[in-house]
Amino acid sequence: NSPMENFFGLLKQEMYYGEKFTSIKQLEKKITGYIY
Repeated sequence: NSPMENFFGLLKQEMYYGEKFTSIKQLEKKITGYIY
C-alpha cells in the first residue's frame, strides 16, 4: 500500500496541483504521459 500512496502523492505533486483540466480525456492523457 505504501508504494502506491507514494506514487500517487508524487503524481499529484508533479502534474496535478495547479492544473485546470476541462475534461476527463485531458486528465487521462496527462496521466498517461506522466507514466510513460
